[in-house]
Amino acid sequence: MKGGSLKLKNKSEKKPVWHYKDPKERTKSLLIWAIGFGILIWGSSILNFHFARLFKAWFPLSNFFGRLLPPDLSYIPKNVIWPLIETIQMSVLGTILGIFLAIPVAWLAAYNISPLKPFSYILGRGITVVTRSIHVFIWSMILVALLGFGPLPGILALGIYSVGFLGKMWAEEIENIDHGQVEAIEATGANRFQIIFYGVLPQIFPSFVGLSIYRWDINLRASSVLGMVGAGGLGYELNRTINLLAYKKTASVLFVIIIIVIITEFLSAYIRGKIS
Repeated sequence: MKGGSLKLKNKSEKKPVWHYKDPKERTKSLLIWAIGFGILIWGSSILNFHFARLFKAWFPLSNFFGRLLPPDLSYIPKNVIWPLIETIQMSVLGTILGIFLAIPVAWLAAYNISPLKPFSYILGRGITVVTRSIHVFIWSMILVALLGFGPLPGILALGIYSVGFLGKMWAEEIENIDHGQVEAIEATGANRFQIIFYGVLPQIFPSFVGLSIYRWDINLRASSVLGMVGAGGLGYELNRTINLLAYKKTASVLFVIIIIVIITEFLSAYIRGKIS
């Protein structure tokens, strides 16, 4: 049946009852669809995006994948293992740095425990917004320009970018805690730090660990390509093989990236499942 919707006859009923939309509702729905379709057409024309170009790209795309396959797996032992280890180290150190930086930011950004609100709350939220607004690739480019090539800019970029995600998520977890436990700790005469340590941290600890592992999973994916802007790791090797047009070696690097991402996906999901 067209032009209808499910609604309750009255608030006491639990089962929705089908009824036809009135003309005003139908006009509103059509207007929303028309506006959305108009925005799609307008954006496509402005950006010179035409679906026909996707069909024309089939031959060069198949040609490119023909150059990639089969991957040159003999290239992995001597040229990919160390960049892989470097990538994992970057992701771990960047995540640890992000955790340490995000803890005080979350403290400031959580309104219910922020020490000098509203100033500290605005400062904490501002830090989370700024660090998330600038993509990790841009942070890497800036830090490579300042510090030179190598893993250090990548580690710092991952740490800074992690602050926005972890600080925001932890602050929201803190704001949603059970305040009854906090009031019980306050009634004992505990100071602010004792209240946080015994009343707040036990409630958010599973989320704290789970979000940290999830952030490491994200950072590993990011660190695998940060080398394309000079921050070391698998990204550097990926960029080098592409520039040399050694596509079968590029495929071997991509193969390693896919395998390590799959492994860490299962590992992080398993750990988060154990602590939740």
